[in-house]
Amino acid sequence: MSRNRLIITSVLALLLGAATTTVVAWWIAMPRQSVQPQSSQVPRTGWINGWYFRRTSEPGSMRVEGASVSERTMLARTATDNAQLPRWSRMNEPAPSDEVGSRIVEYGFGWPLIALQYAERYDRIGNASLEDSWTRNSNAGCYDLPRGFAPMGFALDTALFTIVWWPLLLAALVFLDPFRFRRALRRRRGHCISCGYDLRGDPDTGCPECGWNRETAEKVA
Repeated sequence: MSRNRLIITSVLALLLGAATTTVVAWWIAMPRQSVQPQSSQVPRTGWINGWYFRRTSEPGSMRVEGASVSERTMLARTATDNAQLPRWSRMNEPAPSDEVGSRIVEYGFGWPLIALQYAERYDRIGNASLEDSWTRNSNAGCYDLPRGFAPMGFALDTALFTIVWWPLLLAALVFLDPFRFRRALRRRRGHCISCGYDLRGDPDTGCPECGWNRETAEKVA
């Protein structure tokens, strides 16, 4: 196995790993109806940076809903409100003091870790806006596809799927030999089958550029 093939295999495996991570997250984010599935777990609550939030999660998805509250409300928090925000949450930034009553609803998707996310923002009078989302319409209804990254989750999920793809691609390169046609075409044109150097129609002499078949030609001579 040449070095070039190992590099090609690694790059393809990495690209396929990232693509698989994205497809898995989108598949989970695409409900069979337009309504998001509800988690069976009891929401966990917490306070941070002027936000009061509730976090629910299940395998493959997470929902974090937060509201901007006043300092007076913050002082009334209870000791049981100790849930942690994911690192990708927008509520890790302090809530604007002039937007008390605004809300954020964040959705994260991916497997085994949350890899992609998007958010819905609501101002004090209820006007909504989407962040990091593609809205799609289909026969099953209207749904939103996340396009915002959860960096750590995306990287680890991609690494996992890359490890899965790598031996499959390596086996394909070894047994299916997709470069066979290229070598045959180069030989037919009188070029080196290894690097493509023009041998002036005489490949039996070997290649002076990369050394292919050079030792065999010298022994025959």
